[in-house]
Formats: sequence, C-alpha cells, structure tokens
Amino acid sequence: MNDQDLERQLRALKPAPPSNDLMVRLQRARPAGEAPRPGWMAWLLRAAVPAAAAVALALLVSLWHPEAVKPAARTASAMPETSYEPVEARDFILGARQIGVGHTADGQPYRVLHAYGLQRAVWKNSRDGSKVATVEPQQQILLAKMDVF
Repeated sequence: MNDQDLERQLRALKPAPPSNDLMVRLQRARPAGEAPRPGWMAWLLRAAVPAAAAVALALLVSLWHPEAVKPAARTASAMPETSYEPVEARDFILGARQIGVGHTADGQPYRVLHAYGLQRAVWKNSRDGSKVATVEPQQQILLAKMDVF
C-alpha cells in the first residue's frame, strides 16, 4: 500500500454518528434555560486583563517616579488684575505602554515607558471666592529600573 491509497481510504472514512445513549446523557447534563454566550465574556476578559495590567503598571511607575505638581505660570493676559491662587493640583495617569528596554553603561536594564494622562489644577480668586479649573493633557517618557533575578 502506498501513500496515495492510504490517503484515499482516509478520505473515504466518515465519522460515526453519536449513540442515542450519549445524546440522552448530554441532554440531561445541559443546564435549564438558554446556554450562555461565551463570545462576549471571552472578549471582555481578553480586554479587561491587559487593561488592568496597564493601570497597575502605570500606578507602579508613578509611585517610583513621583513628579512635583507645578501649576501653570500666570501671565498678564491669562490673569488680568485678579489674585488667583492655586488650591489644588492633581495628576491622573490614564495609561502607559512599554516602548522598549535599554541598558545603562554599567549594564543595569530598564524599561522605557510612554505614560499619558491629565493634569488638573484649580485656582481660587481670593477676592470673591470664584474658582477656575484647568485640565491639561500630559505625556511623559519614563525609565523604570528592572530587577534581574
């Protein structure tokens, strides 16, 4: 018997239908009601896990490299003859992605990360108590030290 004969015989084979006993057991084992749709749940898990990892990484990076919050400089055109004082400044990290990996001159590896977020500042007028809030987009390139085990 050569390979062509074997291939022809294999193509001619058809699977046997499932036995009635197997079908009855499967029907009994199925839960009552509609079967759940695995498509959207699987998609949600595939999207949620990397998003949670990115948020955790961004939080970790922000704790390693705290940056001083600097309110925007006052200019004559932006703040005409009123005395606004900064009362709140917060940074929100929306996400981060790894750009690459580098090494220092002494061989220490580090991750190069692109972090992006928002900076919110609130200014209060000392005369009448009115407040102005500003929100600015922020982007940073961060270096995160890697520990090699």
